[in-house]
Formats: sequence, C-alpha cells, structure tokens
Amino acid sequence: MDWTVYTDNHTHPSGSYSVEFVAHYRRDGGLDLFAYEPEGSCPELEDGRVDENHIFLARLESERELDAAVEAVMARLGEGYELALFYREAGSRKVIGKICTHLQKHGAHHAWVRSNGKEDWELVIRRKDFPIAAEVVSSNV
Repeated sequence: MDWTVYTDNHTHPSGSYSVEFVAHYRRDGGLDLFAYEPEGSCPELEDGRVDENHIFLARLESERELDAAVEAVMARLGEGYELALFYREAGSRKVIGKICTHLQKHGAHHAWVRSNGKEDWELVIRRKDFPIAAEVVSSNV
C-alpha cells in the first residue's frame, strides 16, 4: 500500500460491524475504503488485499458515502458475517475459553465474550464460524 497518497487522517463508519472498516483520506481528495482484517478473515474480499491488514473496497468521493458503502459490503458478505450468540456458560468461562482458543487457532476473528448478569457468560461469534466452534462443543442456545 502506498501510504504517500494518504493524509494522516482516517475515519470509521458510524455503525458496529463484524468486519473492521477504515477509510483513509486521500491527498488528492476523497477517501479509500478498506476492510482492516488479517489474511483469511474475509475470504470473499481477499482479491482486494493490498497488504497484510488492508483490503481495498472502494474509492469514495466524500465521507457522506461511507455508511452506505459499508452497508453494501456487509450485504454482499451475507448472513455468515452476522454476529450471533453461540454459547452460554454459568460460573466459569472454561468451555468458552476452549472455544475461543480453538477459533483463534483456526483463524476465526471477532469473537466476543460478554457478561449476561451474575456469573453468566455468553460467546458471540460470526455465523460463518459456528462450524469451527462446534468442533469443540455444540451450541447450547
């Protein structure tokens, strides 16, 4: 990626997504939209990869186009990139920890562990990663 064509400024879409998006401001005007994802995280987008972290998606005339461009990418990626609850665990996070380790070893990204009250834990992952997580334990939700 030729960083000399960009200013030092960048921005992110206003929404929350299971893919990390960043738009870098170009010195000649406009912005370039990228997915900021490690290799293999979004196989459907790999054709646009420009370095180990950036996948080029679109050139935008202005920041006003950013949210619509991101929504179009997410629509193209489909349901597999929706975040969904995979597993609940009470007390310790022993099983959730095993699932997370397994997901990391298999290149799955964007897993969240959240508290659901007193000592209750939930694992939220991309739907496309359910089969990988199920190699450890079946979903219990």
